[in-house]
Amino acid sequence: TGAVSWQIFRVYLSGVMVYILLALLIAIPLGAIGAELATDWLLGLFAKERQGFAVSTTAVFLQLGLGLVTPLLAALWPVKAGARITVREAISTYGLGVAAGLVDRLLARLRRLPPLAALTVSNTFRRKGRLIMTQVSLVGGGAIFMMVMGVQASMVNTFDIFLDTYNFDVWIDFEHPQRIRTIEAQVESFPGVEFAEAIQLHSAGVRRVDDEDGTDEEHITLVGVAPGGNAYHQVLTAGRWLLPDDDHTIVLNRDLAQELGVSVGEDVTIELAGEETRWTVVGTLFDINDNQTGSAVWLDSLSGELGTRGKASTLFVGATQQDDASQIALARDLRAWLDAANKNVTTSLTAPEFRSQQLSSLMIIVYLLAVVAVLIAAVGSIALAGTLGINALERRREIGVMRAIGASGRAVGGLFVGEGLIIGLMSWALAVPLSFPLALLFTNFIGNTIELQLIFRYSLPGVVVWLAVVAVLSVLASGLPAWRATRVRVREVLAYE
Repeated sequence: TGAVSWQIFRVYLSGVMVYILLALLIAIPLGAIGAELATDWLLGLFAKERQGFAVSTTAVFLQLGLGLVTPLLAALWPVKAGARITVREAISTYGLGVAAGLVDRLLARLRRLPPLAALTVSNTFRRKGRLIMTQVSLVGGGAIFMMVMGVQASMVNTFDIFLDTYNFDVWIDFEHPQRIRTIEAQVESFPGVEFAEAIQLHSAGVRRVDDEDGTDEEHITLVGVAPGGNAYHQVLTAGRWLLPDDDHTIVLNRDLAQELGVSVGEDVTIELAGEETRWTVVGTLFDINDNQTGSAVWLDSLSGELGTRGKASTLFVGATQQDDASQIALARDLRAWLDAANKNVTTSLTAPEFRSQQLSSLMIIVYLLAVVAVLIAAVGSIALAGTLGINALERRREIGVMRAIGASGRAVGGLFVGEGLIIGLMSWALAVPLSFPLALLFTNFIGNTIELQLIFRYSLPGVVVWLAVVAVLSVLASGLPAWRATRVRVREVLAYE
């Protein structure tokens, strides 16, 4: 019709603007509804009720700004490229392939590769710019999903290590210190109890002996244990463990020793009951308790300094039955029995309950990140479906030629399903190495934010799960384009030739 490039450019860019406005009209109300539902859900986790709800005007303006600018910027290059195509190029070559590239030359050397497989791989890399744009969303979604799984695995690993160090099935705290020999004997006589062992956990400040003004003082959690006990399984990293005849000796936390600049054989000053006491470091250990400050001392030495010699306020109980239901029942019955004996129990917690309580508040972060990953994955699958749909439209004449020489609808549809799977598996292969440093960095970030040292563990199940997810998404996204390709009629496509 004689339209010039700038007119074509304006027409298509106007179409993009229409899509943007329609998307914003849907996204802003849905975002407000989603925010209200998420608020109720988050408050419900903390047993709180919502007091009113207001839409964030800042969020709305950001959504408007990003929603308008980002799609327009993304559309500039393809619209500009499309507006410059000549009439001859559009009519004569549309749907009949492009110049051979590196992938095509490599495939030509693989003579034993089936023709349909070679064509599927070649078609995948035909439009490299489109492929890259599709990969960005799929790789982003996969990397974030596996990052989230890594953070979750690190949280679980941290508390598993804690429960490996502190050996209990039921943790009992008393309001007032109890006589150790008496309370241990009483609890061990209770049905279902395998052992009962008193320990003492006490927070204090620690510093080097030469740091008289306390400039470099650090927080420490003293773990008072009895010789030969089963309640505390330390991991010794240097020096030795406490000896029965030791007095005012400490196995200092490894990280704490590094922060203080203290070595085995040196002394530290710890303030207990308002008095400065001196302790000799005989070894270092690994303990994540209280942000990796847990350090072991003899219970008698600690209780003596606190004025409660022979007493302790924490009791670790081992159960004969190791299933969760039996331990919960034991904790309930044991607490009722101790309260009836005027022991004033303040805490009665099983190991699974402790793990669940510690994880529940942290898992909120994981849930929110998982939602983001799912949304990005959904966007990626939509982008993949759009890419394959455009590819099917562009290759209508090519498909017609294939059908004319005897290719079945199943074979033609398989090309697009295979193309979708290749793109999905490529995104998975790229996302896996990217997710490892992301998971490590984000685990450390969350740990620093909540002031809890998380012990990193990469989630291999997360890698497998995302492989399955991306495979399913790829097949689903390629389903409609593949079906449309099978519906192409040879006569209609090639009639004008």
